[in-house]
Amino acid sequence: MWAIDGDRTYATARTAYGKPPVRLVAAKPALRVVHVERPLVERVVAPVEVSLPVREGQRLGAVQVLARGKVIASSPLVAANTVERPGVVGRVGFYAGRTFDHLGGLLG
Repeated sequence: MWAIDGDRTYATARTAYGKPPVRLVAAKPALRVVHVERPLVERVVAPVEVSLPVREGQRLGAVQVLARGKVIASSPLVAANTVERPGVVGRVGFYAGRTFDHLGGLLG
């Protein structure tokens, strides 16, 4: 049984400036033999939001699989994709857009 799946997204983390979220995946899969009747507990520790830039493969968390309170598998969680920090013009445009949205809400 795959205790930790290398193809699974374990968490997503928000980014700034309207950029897409970062998917967090296991750095290494883990195959373990476990008894079918034994329940497993999965513990994922991951940030809700990350600072930019984020590089593919950057460590951003961890996943552990426990059986009867004992860790039977663990792996770092890494960024599945790169998200660049926008340049000055991109950041100014983002904040200008947010300002206009807020003003529209106040006037509407």
